Amino acid sequence: MSKYSWEPDILPIVTHWANHRWRGDPDKEAKVCDAQSSAWEFFQVAGEQAAPQSIAYYAIRFVAAGRQFRESTRSVTGPNPRRSDKPRRAVFEPSQIFRTGDDPARIAAFRDLYRVWLTTLNDRQRRVVELLATGERTDATAAQCGVTTGRISQIRRELEKRWQELGA
Repeated sequence: MSKYSWEPDILPIVTHWANHRWRGDPDKEAKVCDAQSSAWEFFQVAGEQAAPQSIAYYAIRFVAAGRQFRESTRSVTGPNPRRSDKPRRAVFEPSQIFRTGDDPARIAAFRDLYRVWLTTLNDRQRRVVELLATGERTDATAAQCGVTTGRISQIRRELEKRWQELGA
């Protein structure tokens, strides 16, 4: 069990960070409650090494990501909750970026635009998109594509520019 307590140590941090993260969001209250609930669940299973800030961080990321990350991939219960690994998706599916209740027309338009955008990319750019979308780190993506990390950053900027040119 953690050396920290829920009410005085963790709850205020989660609440403050969540309120800041979703300031101006019309669904702020629900997201803050979700973050508090997620933090409580993480707190229940957190090891002694889990700091209140780590629990708050993961809970807010968990809610912000629409609960698309598996806890086993990056967890506060792991041996080093402050490691620099990014969370990873098992498989990237563009529909995952939408929440339940989003406008179906907007989702369909995005899917169509995304397919068109992918056809404008060469093989290396598509591979970079696939690796980064599944949560691969820049250095690992560079190694798999046989380029430098600086080139991955350039490709990322080029991809963003192409996406903007499509009117996304």
